[in-house]
Amino acid sequence: MRRKPKNKGAIPLGRALSLLLCAIGLSAGSLGAQDQQVVFPSTSLRYSEAIAAVERQTSYVFSYAPELLDVNSRVELTAGRLPLREALGQMLDRNGMGYMIHNKYVIVFPRADIPAPVPAATPEVPAAPATPARSEYRPLGESVGVDALPRFALKSNLLYGLGTLTPNLAVEAGLGPRTSLLLSGSYNPWNRKGTAENNKKLVHWVVRPEFRYWFCERFNGHFVGANPFYNQFNISEHDIPFVGFKKEFRYEGNAFGFGVNYGYQLPVAARWGVEFSAGVGIARMGYDVFGCTLCSGVIERKSTWWFGPTHASVSLAFMIR
Repeated sequence: MRRKPKNKGAIPLGRALSLLLCAIGLSAGSLGAQDQQVVFPSTSLRYSEAIAAVERQTSYVFSYAPELLDVNSRVELTAGRLPLREALGQMLDRNGMGYMIHNKYVIVFPRADIPAPVPAATPEVPAAPATPARSEYRPLGESVGVDALPRFALKSNLLYGLGTLTPNLAVEAGLGPRTSLLLSGSYNPWNRKGTAENNKKLVHWVVRPEFRYWFCERFNGHFVGANPFYNQFNISEHDIPFVGFKKEFRYEGNAFGFGVNYGYQLPVAARWGVEFSAGVGIARMGYDVFGCTLCSGVIERKSTWWFGPTHASVSLAFMIR
C-alpha cells in the first residue's frame, strides 16, 4: 500500500537552523549526489551498522522492504574512504540487491525488480487492495535508530597539549541521539618546585565537564556546549596578556567559572575523527603575586572577575561503540 505523504507545514526556526547546519556539515565540498565520501568503521559489519554509517556521513536516508533486507546479516567491505557509489555497490551489488537515489532516499530493491521511472503527478485514485509488505518501504532509522551510533569517545587536545606541553585527556559519553557529556582533565607538572637558577614554569591543572548538543547526531558535525570549570595554577616567567600575567612575576592561585563552546567534529577514518572547538566564558580568579625568584615573598593579593576566551582545541578523537 502506498503511503500518502503528510503535510508537515512550516518548519520552526530552531529546527530549520539545525537542518541547515547538518546539511552543511554532511555535504560540504561534494560535486554531485554520489561524489560524497564514506568511511566504514570496520571491514565486516552488520547491514544495520553499514547503512547507519552511510546515513551519518551523507545527506541520504535508506528506504527498504523489511523482508528483503536482513539488517542483522553481515557484509564484507573495503577499509578506508570510498565514494558513495562504490560504498553502495559493495553493500548491495554483491548480494543481488540494487538501489536508486530519489530525492534524499536510497531505495533498496532486488536487482531483478528494477523500478520504472517515477511518472509525472496524476490525479489521486482510490488505493488498491493491500499488497505484500515488499512494496512498503520505510527508513532504516525506524528499526536501527540510536543503537548504531558510537557510545563513547576518547579525545586529546593536540593544540593545547603540544603548545603548552600539558598532558590532557577527555572522555565523552552519548546521552541521546544528539546529546553527550564530556569530562576533560589536564595537568602540567613540569618544574613544579623550581630552582634558584630556573623558576620558569606553567604548572596547572584543569577539570572541565561539558554538556553538548549536536545539530546532526552525537560525535558528528556541528555542536554547541556549556561547561563549568576549575583551575589551579603556579605560573612564572610567562607573558599571558589576556589575563594580565607578566613574565617578571610569579602567579599562584585558582580560577573557577562557566563557559560556552562551539565546535565541529569531522570523521577522517574508521573510528577516528578530528574535533575543532573554541569558547568564551567568565571566571572568578584569586591569586598571589610574587617576585620571579624562588624565595621572593608576596607582593600583592588579587581577587577579580575576568571575561574572555576559556577554551580552544584541535583534538584527536577515537570512537568506541
